[in-house]
Amino acid sequence: MADPVAMRAMFQRLRFSADGSRELVDVQQIDTMEELKVLDDDDCENLCKIIRRPGGGANGHQVSNAAESTLKLAAYFLRHRARMSRIVEIASITLLGVRAMRTIKAGEEAYEEPSESPKVDHKDWPKTMEAIRSWLFMHRGVDGAPLSYCVRDDTIVVDEVDDPEGNYTTVLEQIVARCPIYVGNNDANAYTPNYVQDNTKVWDLMFSIFNQDEAWVYIKAFRRTRNGRGAYRALWDHYLGPNNVDNMATMAESKLESLTYYGEKRRFNFEKYTRIHKEQHEILDGLTEYGYAGIDERSKVRHLNKGIKTNALDVPKGQIIATPRLRSDFDAAVTVYKDFIAQKGAGAVQDTRQISQVGTGKQVRFDSNTNGGGGSGGGSNKVEDRYYSRSEYLKLTPDQKEELKRKREARGHVPGSKSSPNDKKKGNKKPRYVKKLERTIAALAAKVDGKDAPESDSSDSDSEEEQEQPKQNKSRANRTLQRKRR
Repeated sequence: MADPVAMRAMFQRLRFSADGSRELVDVQQIDTMEELKVLDDDDCENLCKIIRRPGGGANGHQVSNAAESTLKLAAYFLRHRARMSRIVEIASITLLGVRAMRTIKAGEEAYEEPSESPKVDHKDWPKTMEAIRSWLFMHRGVDGAPLSYCVRDDTIVVDEVDDPEGNYTTVLEQIVARCPIYVGNNDANAYTPNYVQDNTKVWDLMFSIFNQDEAWVYIKAFRRTRNGRGAYRALWDHYLGPNNVDNMATMAESKLESLTYYGEKRRFNFEKYTRIHKEQHEILDGLTEYGYAGIDERSKVRHLNKGIKTNALDVPKGQIIATPRLRSDFDAAVTVYKDFIAQKGAGAVQDTRQISQVGTGKQVRFDSNTNGGGGSGGGSNKVEDRYYSRSEYLKLTPDQKEELKRKREARGHVPGSKSSPNDKKKGNKKPRYVKKLERTIAALAAKVDGKDAPESDSSDSDSEEEQEQPKQNKSRANRTLQRKRR
């Protein structure tokens, strides 16, 4: 309802003269706060030009620059209060309150929206959804409200009596929580015009993230209506529903259970070990919002101690177990370990394990960060010259692989084969067991023929020709082996 008297008094509080106030209200019909709220900066400048009119006096009214500036801020102030669902009384619009909007308005006008889309992490959907909300927060709607208000959980705004401004630490936080989605704040009514446009923009942003992602199948149904909120909630329901939350919690807990640390290595040190722990903690903590009970500090420290398999850290581990405060503070326990490693030096906590050699029954002890195992002596003790399976070969250090390569080259090994030219028998020389069998047959044939068996030669050094000739003669002389003539 129009209240000309109150409106003229308000404009005078905003530095307009009495005549200028009457011109605004009575002639230009800015007689309600709704009429003032829809004015943008250009509209305010045009109004002030009309009121002034060249020359002033009887043909116009003086309007100072301060009055023109406060008129713009007053219109912005009303829009700002409306997007926070806060009721404004005409009497509450003061020069001091309006000028407080200057910083907020300037910051909003200077803001630039980000262009790079967030990355989708299918292993951590709480993190992914939070990244999407943050990205939407950095984009502005029609009236400057962060677009994340379109995807908030509650569509109905709480009555301002039950939700005072003191509940919020920042203005933008309050806008996201209270920006109206429905006309009259009633879900049975239509959407507000601003929300309709903002929700379409949310869809465009969601499309830019997921149109080439495997999750596209879950939001594709909202493409025709361009319903950004619907697409966001569909992803939330699928990936952060009760069943999926349980699956992600199980995966994170299993990772904590199986993670091990044997000492400092080039590609895996204590810093990386603790960082992986922290990543799993963040996943589990992020799931508490979706029904997961969470992980307590004692469990975090317990997993940390359990995964440490090197005796070099027994001293700090014992200190943590014996101190109640450290047993319940993951970050403090990590600090104890890191200080110990820093004082002793990484070389004192190197990964040294026993690796069994397949088929030899031996064990070679090597340090994964130094020149392999077997001590600091010559190359022959570092690695055995034999065939290695892929899994065995990957366990060798770079120095061991180089030593193995040199040994193989020395014996003429052909890369890609399991044997070497020097390993094969040369010429037509027969194996020992064949020679022995031939000698046995010759001896038996000689006994049948009534002759003495030739002396057995246990040496392999005789030439093949020397051994072959007697066997051939004895066989021919044996009458039992001769073909009978008709």
